[in-house]
Amino acid sequence: MAVAKDKFIVKGFKLGAAEAGVRYKARKDLGLILADAPCSAAGLFTLNRVKAPSVTMNKRRLKSGLAQAVLVNSGNANACVGKRGMDDAIAATAALAGRLAIKPSLVLMNSTGVIGEPLPGGVIEKALPALVASVRPGGIGDFTSAIMTTDTRPKIAGRSFRIAGKKVTLAAAAKGAGMIMPNMATMLAYVLTDAEVDPPSLREALAAAAEDSFNAMTIDGDTSTSDSLIVMAGGASGARASSGKGAAMFREALKDICLELAREIAADGEGATKWFAVTVKGAKSKAMADKVARRVANSPLVKTAFHAGDPNWGRVMMAVGSAGAPIKADAVNLWFISSGGSRAEVVENGALAGAYSEAKAAKILSGSGFTALLDLGLGNSERTIYTCDFSADYVRINADYRS
Repeated sequence: MAVAKDKFIVKGFKLGAAEAGVRYKARKDLGLILADAPCSAAGLFTLNRVKAPSVTMNKRRLKSGLAQAVLVNSGNANACVGKRGMDDAIAATAALAGRLAIKPSLVLMNSTGVIGEPLPGGVIEKALPALVASVRPGGIGDFTSAIMTTDTRPKIAGRSFRIAGKKVTLAAAAKGAGMIMPNMATMLAYVLTDAEVDPPSLREALAAAAEDSFNAMTIDGDTSTSDSLIVMAGGASGARASSGKGAAMFREALKDICLELAREIAADGEGATKWFAVTVKGAKSKAMADKVARRVANSPLVKTAFHAGDPNWGRVMMAVGSAGAPIKADAVNLWFISSGGSRAEVVENGALAGAYSEAKAAKILSGSGFTALLDLGLGNSERTIYTCDFSADYVRINADYRS
């Protein structure tokens, strides 16, 4: 899939950002996505039973399959604040709708940041004139920077291809570095496209794209109250992607761009110095493979060992055995594989492999983008989970999060 020079500009959409002072000072903390007209839209949201009011509001509004604007603030999750949370979300989106002269039902909202503190009264509404004035076709960089919290860098991706000779573009932005183990989609992520896709087809494509990207990624095993993945299809390209070959090409591009962003989030985990994948094959079912891979990826003991480049394979075996899956210890095999394809055999039939080289294994784990490959020897199903190491900075960042 080609990456075009104008990969971050999608016809029919403008993006921007402004300083509202929700929590941060002297930085943009309010972002806006604006479509030229109501367009097909779909979303996936957190399954955490403690939800931000905006998640509930968005789910209700997206039942129509249409949206035109997305308002996002950082610094405050607007969650666990009682009835005021929903009142504030509705008020902010109504104020934006009034300024844009569109229906409030077409405005979505996300809030990310500290849980349990109300949004400062009126600050979002006061910033709306500057926010609306800031939107432009090339504004995705400003938008993405405005929605960051503990992220160290913006996460943006783009794709382009042709359907029946018509150029289709996708651009996507995401934020997330902590409280990350998606249980539907993840954190905050947005995908914009100028393809023509009807709402039911868009919902199906989004669910499929999330399964092996955002839903296959974890940083710390915690699922946010605000996780949201939203896709909007404006149709300005005139390329139809609801069925046939066009739909297949669109789905491939959507999966590809979501996977890129998921890996970017894993690599930017709070305090992370490297990202890696845990692949489990030879499982009786995909659910079993997921359970084992996720347990290994979330193990603090595995993550800290890998941070040090220490091939302490006993920690991996511990995690496999404590995943709650009916594995057979003497059937498990483990390899470490570098991003360049170098392979170190580590465990054979549940014990240290005869060909094991500590130096080779350590060299692989000293890099980033490596894979811990496990074969359970029980079936034909597999699953890959993307994650990162834990460093001392992870503790520092979260200990100081509200300071």
